[in-house]
Amino acid sequence: MFALTSGMTYFLCPGTDMRRGIYSLYSQVKTGLRRNPLSGEVYLFMGKNRDTVKILHWEKDGFVLYIKKLERGTFELPCYNSASGSYEIKWNTFVLIMEGISIGSAKYRKRFTQAASVSASKQATIPDAPDTPLSCLVPIQSDSLPGYTGRRIIPFKQGKTD
Repeated sequence: MFALTSGMTYFLCPGTDMRRGIYSLYSQVKTGLRRNPLSGEVYLFMGKNRDTVKILHWEKDGFVLYIKKLERGTFELPCYNSASGSYEIKWNTFVLIMEGISIGSAKYRKRFTQAASVSASKQATIPDAPDTPLSCLVPIQSDSLPGYTGRRIIPFKQGKTD
């Protein structure tokens, strides 16, 4: 399945010759960034004009190469991280770049983040479904139940369809 998610690590390789294919980009990651392209990390390549981006990603059985060419405008180049010596990009910054939103003008509001030390067995649950993690719950729409005006979350059972 082709997918880029927030759980992946993103790296930018600026100044790339956009005529390069998968194996040339693979070589650039190995020699230029000194990273392993088979690690599952995502690599973004931008040319000098910054109107095209190529995204190289290894999935379990092969490479996926995404290409986005803008008809007008350019992609914004994120700040170089001198501490790590690379252009490591977070998921939300990647999305801003791809959507054409200025990184400098974006303001992030505080959000709850689950601590990394919490194990999968200690996920939050609801009282009436003690063994169901919150990630498996779906809301009931009030229009599907006549006379029901409130919102309630019920467990979603995989494999059962209505």
